[in-house]
Parts: sequence; structure tokens; C-alpha cells
Amino acid sequence: WVPTRSCSVAGPRRFHATAASQQHAQRPSQTSVCVSPCSPRCARWRAKMQNNPGDLRASLLASDHQLESTSASLRQTQQLCAETENIGVSILSELRGQREQLQGARNTLQDAEEHMSSGRRMIRRMLARTFADKLILVVIVVLLLTLIGFILYYQFALKK
Repeated sequence: WVPTRSCSVAGPRRFHATAASQQHAQRPSQTSVCVSPCSPRCARWRAKMQNNPGDLRASLLASDHQLESTSASLRQTQQLCAETENIGVSILSELRGQREQLQGARNTLQDAEEHMSSGRRMIRRMLARTFADKLILVVIVVLLLTLIGFILYYQFALKK
């Protein structure tokens, strides 16, 4: 089995049984040729791994360690996502409660506004009535003063 690396730099390692690797297993002194068209870096890596099995083991152990740490990181990320989702759900429920409070406050405000407008109309009517009452009183006072003036005038004018 020959470890091969995909042509991307950060891609996963794959193990393929190729004709070159089978020949290499039979003749360890022969160097294999990169079968797939990939980067020179990939070809150098393959040649290095085939010539030194200790490096292959170290590389595989490092890959295994990297896989374990990546898996642990993925688990932590999934846990963080679950916690974030729980926080989001609680925030949504709080927002729902606040929306209901705001709707209740808005309804109360609308009721108060209706009461205030009806109170304004009532005050305007009361002001109009008091203005009319004052006008009527002024007219009555003027009429009474005019009547008193005529009465006094006729009394003094008739006595002379």
C-alpha cells in the first residue's frame, strides 16, 4: 500500500494499491513514479515515504493525531453550536414575551389616547358653553344697564 496525497495541498491522504506500489513491494530498491498527474511536491512526498518506512509511520501517526484533534475540535464546535442554539431559543422566548408586553403597552397607549381625545372634545365643549354663558351674561348686563339708564332718564326727564 502506497500512501498517496491528493493534488490539493491540504487535501486528505488516501491509500491506493497501484501497480507501481505492488512492484515496489516486491522490489524495495526500485523507486516508484507518480502515477497520477499532481504537483511536484506530491511526487516528492510519495518518493520520500516509499524510501523511508519510518517516516511513513511517523507521518501516519501525525495524521492520526491531527484527525483526533480535528475530531475533538469538531465535537467542541458541535457542542458550542448546540449551546448557541439553546441560547437562541431562550432569547427568542424572551423576545416573544417582550413583544407581548409591547403590544399590551401599545393597546394601553391607544386606549389612553382615545380617552384623551374624548376628554379634549369634552373640554372644548365646556369652554364653548362657558364662553356662550359669559356672552349671554354680558348681553344681559348690558341690557339691564341700558334699561336702568332709560328708567332713570325717564324719571328725571318727567319730573322736570
